[in-house]
Amino acid sequence: MRNLILNQLNSFSIYDLIKENSQTILSVHFDEFSKNLTVLDKEYKIYIFNYDDIFSKFTLLHVIELDAIFYDQFEILEEISNTDSNKNNLNSIKFLLYKNEDETVFIITYSGKLLKIPLNKRYEIVDLFPEGKIMAVEMASNLEFIAIASANNKIYLLSYDFEIINNSTLDDGDFSDYNKDTLEEFKDASISWRGDSQYFATLYSVNGGKKCIVRDTKLNIFKGPARADNKVVFSIAENPVKSILK
Repeated sequence: MRNLILNQLNSFSIYDLIKENSQTILSVHFDEFSKNLTVLDKEYKIYIFNYDDIFSKFTLLHVIELDAIFYDQFEILEEISNTDSNKNNLNSIKFLLYKNEDETVFIITYSGKLLKIPLNKRYEIVDLFPEGKIMAVEMASNLEFIAIASANNKIYLLSYDFEIINNSTLDDGDFSDYNKDTLEEFKDASISWRGDSQYFATLYSVNGGKKCIVRDTKLNIFKGPARADNKVVFSIAENPVKSILK
């Protein structure tokens, strides 16, 4: 079913779904279990669609206008629309999710805030990571875990309910040369989970190069035969559907 849906997603543009008010899309999330597609655009609107297997099409369920919700929180609106706040990770929105069971949209921003936006209740702002600098966020395919990489050299593992389960240093120290007078900031991170949700890979830039480290759900670094000599990095990744934003 997952491959069938992804193949069909490969043949359309999200802009076609919101063509009446086509704006710059800031973030997209597709939940393969609920088949909900959540889209956030630069006009502070969140569109929630559901995919119909029978008719092979998306139906609009909800539209949330964030400028009406956060009318008294200008700094939140500014961060949502500011695609240049972090030059290395252009989009300030690092994670977007709509939960059917809670009827709530969840957003994680570059500054480390968790925005909880229910359909029929007042919003909630949680300073999940006060130190900010969130580079990448990715949920496991089984929905049990959320991995978060921070430019403060931290990796976090959260539950589906956004509770912090574990954390560790992002970098393992191999070939990073911490004795340099100036250590460049960690940047350009991405996270990819393996299909069974038991391992995830974090790819990031540091000291002018790129590193890829694989961890399990206890945040132990996985060193297989290809990594035994500390010269080759073992990586796990999936190819994204590149045409979804064509």
